[in-house]
Amino acid sequence: MAETVECFTTVDLPQDSGQAAAMIDLLQQTNWILMVSDTLILRANFYHPDVKLFSTMVITLQYIPGGTVELQPNIQTFRLFQYQTTDDFVQMLFHILFLVFYIYNILHEIWGIRKNGRVYLNSFWNILVLCGIGLSTAVIVTFGLRYIWAAAALADIQQATGLHGINEFIDMSAASQWDATFKEVLTFSIFISTFSILRVLNFSKNVATAFTLPRLMYQEAFGFLTYMVILLLSFTISGILIFGKHMKSFSAFKETYFVLFEMSLGMAFSDVFGDDIKRVDSVLGPLYYATFVLVFICCLVNLAVGMLCNWLSYCQTSDDIEVDTAMGDYFWNSFRSLLGMRHETQVFEDEAPLPDHYMDETLQRTEAVLQEVDRVTDLMYQFECRGFPELTDEDTCIAGGSGL
Repeated sequence: MAETVECFTTVDLPQDSGQAAAMIDLLQQTNWILMVSDTLILRANFYHPDVKLFSTMVITLQYIPGGTVELQPNIQTFRLFQYQTTDDFVQMLFHILFLVFYIYNILHEIWGIRKNGRVYLNSFWNILVLCGIGLSTAVIVTFGLRYIWAAAALADIQQATGLHGINEFIDMSAASQWDATFKEVLTFSIFISTFSILRVLNFSKNVATAFTLPRLMYQEAFGFLTYMVILLLSFTISGILIFGKHMKSFSAFKETYFVLFEMSLGMAFSDVFGDDIKRVDSVLGPLYYATFVLVFICCLVNLAVGMLCNWLSYCQTSDDIEVDTAMGDYFWNSFRSLLGMRHETQVFEDEAPLPDHYMDETLQRTEAVLQEVDRVTDLMYQFECRGFPELTDEDTCIAGGSGL
């Protein structure tokens, strides 16, 4: 069995664009590119002194058997210089504030977990906060790695710089990749943190209903999605087997699945289910299209809308929806006070029952006061009995009664 060894040949091109193009033409005229290699990778770095930005350009030419060429360009722009100007030091200040809030959030959530135990994980918003802390940790780690690789690339550039500029090619692909990774992780972290702000917007009945729906119908929604994925998979496989050799849209699994998924969302594809599908098979083509429309559009979509309507009607009459109307009243009264308008305080009749949120707030405050009293009592008990370890609980109770 013969073994194939992959060979990589590197050719340094001149910095002048005209000389570099002439050398590429020479390699092409001598058939070196076509006969020696099947993939040509062109790497170039550019520096913009005005804005202190570096750009890496990677153009990949892959020669596919049959005479075709696949072109894959990739251009990324990023900064290597950090903490030089006044604006950079202002950014450093915000980085320090980010670390301070990051440590505070970690300590706050640890205290909440120790206080509530496993009940803490029953809340969707608490899990979302933990995900935000995890993404913030990933942001800090990727920022550090990005800074290290950027510093290493700058050191290589300084060593390669001569009297007439940079004398050799410097590979900055690692710094570029870590910069792109940092931006992606930072984007996800900002999205989760911004989405967590919706936690305080439960003073509206409609907003609270929208927050409660995923918690109430996640089991039915998961079963519905599983059923939909299985049906879509079956239609994808059958479409590839019937039309795969004759239609480009059904030539691969990914393309077929994507086309059918977009059609299930309501997008029309006249070029897919048109004359071509009738030309491939005049019987199975229309039957396939009619079955797909009947199953997805008529059955699954109506089933999903029916489930959503049922849960919405349940939320309108249910008492499980947590609506903080006091927060909404506070925002509205604060806004009126800011405009110089007086707001009327709500006056409740003696015989009228108090709203539920007032009762809940009163019970929560009472429970907090009782917990604080319990801590103080326990501390005083330990302090009084510190010098009398031989006392039992019964003796302590009698002594306390006689003292009173």
